[in-house]
Amino acid sequence: MQGKGLIATEGFVSFPLLDRDGAALSIRSHFLEFAPVDAPDREPLLADELEEGRRYAVILSTGGGLYRYRLDDVIEVTGRIEQCPLVRFIGRLGHVSDWFGEKLNEAQVSRVMQPVFVRLHIDPAFAMLACDTDRHPSSYVLYVDSAQPDAVLDRAAAAIDAGLRDSFHYDYARRLGQLGPIAVFRARDAAAVYESVAIQDGQRAGNIKPLALDRRNGWSKRLYRRAEQTTAV
Repeated sequence: MQGKGLIATEGFVSFPLLDRDGAALSIRSHFLEFAPVDAPDREPLLADELEEGRRYAVILSTGGGLYRYRLDDVIEVTGRIEQCPLVRFIGRLGHVSDWFGEKLNEAQVSRVMQPVFVRLHIDPAFAMLACDTDRHPSSYVLYVDSAQPDAVLDRAAAAIDAGLRDSFHYDYARRLGQLGPIAVFRARDAAAVYESVAIQDGQRAGNIKPLALDRRNGWSKRLYRRAEQTTAV
């Protein structure tokens, strides 16, 4: 099954190509600019100035009159096809989870999570981090749909927790005991549950983007109920 590229309500950013690591920028659809994530004070760049391996927030101007609209979608440049950059959607820059002052954002979580999965040879059908305040102490949970054994998923959770502790706010919440270490929840049919919840919250099915971080609580209960229903069937 082929991915659809990065499509926002405001316009197309990229479209997929077969057998390519990344989607091609939609350079003939809109005028695109890119703000470097690691240098937010720098002037936005144009498509031909993007560097492979770097991450950028997308700024969109359309023929319909939308001018320099910041999508907060973060992309990573994975290569080029001729002179057109190939990109991969990473996450949402403004998508922040902050239950105990930890201030995690989605792009940050994705940046930590993806290299861990590559290193441990985990290719999940679904993977998402979300806080579960019903745990004692409260902690973030790695909801993952993967065939890898429990020991490997536990190593992934520990590595992600260590990576996030490079952030002062998350580390401070961990040191105070407000947050426990990241736990693992092996999630069955998690993608279908995620889409169902998003639709109930008012999102259109075609606009739903699975994210590495979700700000909502209660995912353990939702996914546990799904597992019970599947077992019963």
